[in-house]
Amino acid sequence: LLVNKTLGTCPYNNCFSTNNKALFNQSAAVIYLISSDGPPKVPPVSAVHRNKDQSWIFFNLEPQTLYGINFGPEWAYAMNWSMMYHRDADIFYPYGTIEPRNNNNSILQKKNYSSIFEGKTVLAAWFVSHCQVQSRRDVYVKQMMKYGVQIDIFGSCVNGTRSLPKNDHQMITTVLNQSKFYLAFENSMCQDYVTEKFFERFDSDTILVARGGNNYTKYFPPGTFINAADFGNAKKLAEYLIRLGNDKNEYMAILRRKDMYVSTQPQLENCKCYCKLCEMLNNVDKYRKTYLSIQEYVYSKPCSAPTDIE
Repeated sequence: LLVNKTLGTCPYNNCFSTNNKALFNQSAAVIYLISSDGPPKVPPVSAVHRNKDQSWIFFNLEPQTLYGINFGPEWAYAMNWSMMYHRDADIFYPYGTIEPRNNNNSILQKKNYSSIFEGKTVLAAWFVSHCQVQSRRDVYVKQMMKYGVQIDIFGSCVNGTRSLPKNDHQMITTVLNQSKFYLAFENSMCQDYVTEKFFERFDSDTILVARGGNNYTKYFPPGTFINAADFGNAKKLAEYLIRLGNDKNEYMAILRRKDMYVSTQPQLENCKCYCKLCEMLNNVDKYRKTYLSIQEYVYSKPCSAPTDIE
């Protein structure tokens, strides 16, 4: 497994990952990735027959608005640790991190920001695969377009006619290079949830716009992105994007500021959280705990309905 490459770089180098179910009982930990259909009715091993030294880990990177977590009573006291995007999870698993760029002076001198700006032919682009989601981003985008924002939509939402580029990285790069802004709108407005698109597109020569369900400065340096929540409604955001899109100097200043940082660990299997897990397994008595109900922990994290839809 690719995760083992990351585990090989950890301070504790005695951990490895496997999907060989024959090793279930002798494994130090079992990670449970719950499907969108929810968990099975009963655990694969009863509490009586379970390896008492084994840690069970609940793993999920999607907000609770997208999947049903309904563990039956048989799962009570089953999970030991949480491995999620929540910042207070036992093992914090972000979609990525943003770090200062070591050679930022070099890249700032090398890039022709004027040429980048002049090459933009579209105000905004949006790649979207799920419509009618909790954040109501489709309705918000319609309102942005109503107030004059030109948006190239890839996907079937909001009458989009272009197919998603998916793994066509050249096509994705071309679209982002042509667009002044990229709408990195989350499907759900939940505590600590930031779409992976933000980390995947951060290094592109475009400015990212967030839907607004989070304190993004926990993840991204101020002045390197735009938060829709700062504007109150789609009309005010639309006016700002149109103005900024016509202000070459201010636009280039944001790109320069953004280029002082770099997005790291874009591949989830590279997450250093696996090193945290290995460290916990090597010191299991220090971290020992049990959740009476893992779903109570998950649903204790609030999701807020959007208040900026007209």
